[in-house]
Amino acid sequence: LMDFCNANNIPTLYMLDDNWFWLGREWTEYEPLFTPGKPVFEQFMYCMKNANTVLTYNSHLADDLKPHAKRLVVMPTNVDLTCFPRQAHTEISNDASVTIGYVGSARKNTKPFQALVEIAKTRPDVKIFVMSNTLPDELAILPAGRVTFRPYQNNYATYAATVCEVAPDVLIAPLGHTRFEASKCPNKYLEITACGAVGVYSNAPPYTDFIRDGDNGLLADDDVAIWRAQIERLIDNTTLRREIAQRALNNIKSEFDTKAVLPAFLAILLDAAKVSERFPQMSLSARLAQKWRSFKSRVFG
Repeated sequence: LMDFCNANNIPTLYMLDDNWFWLGREWTEYEPLFTPGKPVFEQFMYCMKNANTVLTYNSHLADDLKPHAKRLVVMPTNVDLTCFPRQAHTEISNDASVTIGYVGSARKNTKPFQALVEIAKTRPDVKIFVMSNTLPDELAILPAGRVTFRPYQNNYATYAATVCEVAPDVLIAPLGHTRFEASKCPNKYLEITACGAVGVYSNAPPYTDFIRDGDNGLLADDDVAIWRAQIERLIDNTTLRREIAQRALNNIKSEFDTKAVLPAFLAILLDAAKVSERFPQMSLSARLAQKWRSFKSRVFG
């Protein structure tokens, strides 16, 4: 597809939101896929080098892409707040229990999950909720019924509705200190805020690029006691939860809501889609269709 576009002067935009330069180097289980010489890695490099424009959302990843891309664009990632029917805790329920937990794929940093276990063992007023591809081993030791587990939903609308239905109060966002993890988008911050919860985030990039400790979330170093203290700080202080949730939501609405980011994204698309004027009377879709028919005729007969 990339060859076809380049041969026919069709502009291409290649988007990357994971750092495949470092994945196979830092996480050995991915070495067979994401290291130089492997087909998947080489295909990624080929597309990136031959695209007219490369788009990404993280400054750390952008630094690694810059030497290889013809043209690099960095813009904020976004979240569609209309997918999340429940947002910040402008009013806190009188229910004495608090729901805390984790939503996302498996993580290598287990200290935050150990903190959740310690809290669950000592605080019957706390409910634990996890939505992931699997229940973390640390939480599996808790008694039956102590953890509400939901399998991760690939359908985004269903995922958002499920999390909002559970209505968590505090969600954790653990990460390690690898280059691969530092290159991630701050999606957990966007979605934790969108579902009305307050986040406790690893004191590491990319979260340190976006989270102001005590203002729009809390940061925690890699220590079980610190994670527990930060989580319990939110459990025990309803006012703090409400204030952080509202400030975070205001930030998301102004900087990361799809409606706020869309004009810049459309401008990037329009700029990237400058096409040859060989057929000025035809629409872009008609030009692409004509080029595709010509290509098929030459290649397949």
